[in-house]
Amino acid sequence: MKFLRRFLAFVCASAAIAHGEQNPSKAVSQADAMRALRLQWLSEKPKLEADDRGGRKIYAALMDWPIGRDHTATVLSSSFGDASLYTTSTFGVLGGIGHDSVRKAAAAFISAAEAHIDLTSGTTDFSYASKGEARFFFVTSKGVRSITFPFSEVERVGSPASELFARAQDVVTQLRLITEKQKVQGEKG
Repeated sequence: MKFLRRFLAFVCASAAIAHGEQNPSKAVSQADAMRALRLQWLSEKPKLEADDRGGRKIYAALMDWPIGRDHTATVLSSSFGDASLYTTSTFGVLGGIGHDSVRKAAAAFISAAEAHIDLTSGTTDFSYASKGEARFFFVTSKGVRSITFPFSEVERVGSPASELFARAQDVVTQLRLITEKQKVQGEKG
C-alpha cells in the first residue's frame, strides 16, 4: 500500500508539474473536472434496476485517500462495470468499462461494498478523506452511505477496511495496466 501511495503521489506531482507550469489555467480546469466527475457520481440519483434490493444495491462505490501532501485520489467503480481514477491533481484515468479486467475488478469492489453496507451510515457530506484515512462512499437508490477508516485499520489484515481497500486498489491496478498497455501500443503505432 505504501508503494502505491508513493507511486500515485509521484504521478500526481509529475502531472501537476507537466501541465500546471506550462499552462496554469489548463491544470486548474483539469483538476476541477476531476472533482466535478467525482461529485457527479455522489450527487446524481441512480436509475433504478428491477432488483434494487430495497435500497441496499450499490450502484457505485468510491474510495478517497490522501496521496502526497496536497492531493487526494478517488477510485470509482459502478455496478455497470465502469471504473475510473480521479485526483485533485491533473491526473486521472477514465472509462475503464471497455476492458474486461477492469470490469471484473469493478464488480469485485462493488461486491465487497455490498458485503459491508451495514457498517456505513447515510451522508450528504462528500468531503475528501483526511490525512491518514480512507473514506468510502456507496451510492444507493436511497442515498449515499459512507464510512471512514484510519490507515491502521486499512493495514490490519482481515478487517473490512482492508478488504475494501484491496478491492479498490485492484481497480487502480487494472486501470494502470490498461493505461500502460495503451501507451506502449501508441508508441509502437
